[in-house]
Amino acid sequence: MYKTFVFIFFLLVEVISPVRAESGLLSSLLSLGFESISMGSTDNSDWIIFEDRINRNSSDGIEDVIHEIIDSPDIQKETDIILLRNRLPVLKCHLSKDLITDYKKGIISFNDVLKGVIIVNNTDDYRLGLKKGRVVNSSSGKIDLVVYPQVGLANYRLDKLYMIDISVAPALEMQLWPGAKFTGQVIFPVYNNLKGEVDYIRPGIVALSQSLRLRDNVFGCLSVGNFTEDRMGVDAELNYRSNKGYWGIGANVGLTGSSTFYDGRWEVSDWKRVNFALKTFFYEPVYNLQFDLSIGQYIYGDRGGRLDCRRHFGEILVGVFAMYSGKVANGGFLFSIPLPGRKRKRSKKFPIRVILPEYFDWEYEAQCGPDYLNRRLGRSYRTDNDRNDEYRFNPLFIKSNLRIK
Repeated sequence: MYKTFVFIFFLLVEVISPVRAESGLLSSLLSLGFESISMGSTDNSDWIIFEDRINRNSSDGIEDVIHEIIDSPDIQKETDIILLRNRLPVLKCHLSKDLITDYKKGIISFNDVLKGVIIVNNTDDYRLGLKKGRVVNSSSGKIDLVVYPQVGLANYRLDKLYMIDISVAPALEMQLWPGAKFTGQVIFPVYNNLKGEVDYIRPGIVALSQSLRLRDNVFGCLSVGNFTEDRMGVDAELNYRSNKGYWGIGANVGLTGSSTFYDGRWEVSDWKRVNFALKTFFYEPVYNLQFDLSIGQYIYGDRGGRLDCRRHFGEILVGVFAMYSGKVANGGFLFSIPLPGRKRKRSKKFPIRVILPEYFDWEYEAQCGPDYLNRRLGRSYRTDNDRNDEYRFNPLFIKSNLRIK
C-alpha cells in the first residue's frame, strides 16, 4: 500500500510539473486576451498556438507573443508560433534557438529578434506531426456584435449631384467548431435619396461558412446563405498560397438566386445563376504592393476580368482597379482605413462583445451610369464581411508591419 501511494505521488508530480512550467507563459498569454491557446514541446523545439481576436492588426498580437516567449525562463529551445483564424492555422512564425539565446544574453535587441523571425504559410508539421496540447480559452461559441457602417455613392443622374445611401448594418458573428462561422446581419437605413429596397430594414449577410486548411498551403471555404448584392445560394472557394506569401492562385464557383426585400416581403428566387472566377495575386514586399487579377463569369452571365493594384501603408490600404465585362470598360479606386479600437477586449460580465469592424473598406466605380446599372455588369457578391482581408495574414505583410514599429 505504501509503495502504491509513493508511486502515485511521484506520478502526479511528473504530470503536474510541466503544467507548472508552462503556467507562467500561459497565464501571460491569457492576460493579454488571446484565445484558443495551446502549448507543447518536442525534444528539440517548443510550440505555441493562439488566436488573436483582440488586436486589430495581427502583427501586434504576434509581437506581443514573441515578447512573452523570449522573456520567459521556460523557453530555451527553438520555438514555433502558430497563428489561428477561426481555430484553423494560417501561418507560422519560427524563432531559432540562437535568436532566443542571444536575446537572453543581451547580445541582440528585441528589434533584432523581430527582424530575425521567419514567417511562412506552411503549418503542415504542426497539423500533421505534433501532439496537440490542451486548448485554453477556446474561441468557440463566443459572440461578437459588429456594427458595420455602409456608405454608397453614385453619380449618374443630372438632377442630383450624387446618389447617396448610408446605412448601419449590425451583425452577430459567432465561431462554432474549427473553421465554422455563423453571421447574421440586419441593415438599417439611415439616409438615402433613392427609392426601393434601400428604404427598408432588410437582411444583410445571413450565412454559415466552413473554412478548411488542407496540406501544402491549400485553403478552402464553403458558404451557404444570404449574401451581398441581393443573392442567396452556395459558394465554394479553393486557394493556394506560396510559402512566403509572394504569390497565390485560386478559384471559386457559386450557384445563387435573387434575394430581395420590398414592402415588408422577402422574395427569393430559385438558385439558377452560376458564377465562377480564376484568381491570382502577386505581393511585392519592398513597396508593399499587391496585384490581384481575376477572370470569369459574374452574377448575371457577363464575362470579363479585373486587375487591382493596391499599396499598403501600415494598416492603411489604397488602390486602383480596372475591369472589362460585357464589352464595357470600367475602373475606379478603393481604400481601407482602420477604425477606432486598436485592442478589443471582452467583458467578463457581458457575453456579447459590441465592437466596430476592424477596418472600413470603400470602393468607387467610375462607370456607373443607367445603362451600366441596368445591364448589371461586373457584379460579384461577398459571403462574409471579412472575406476580403486575407492579405492581412500574408507573411510579407505581417513582417513589414513588425519592422516599421
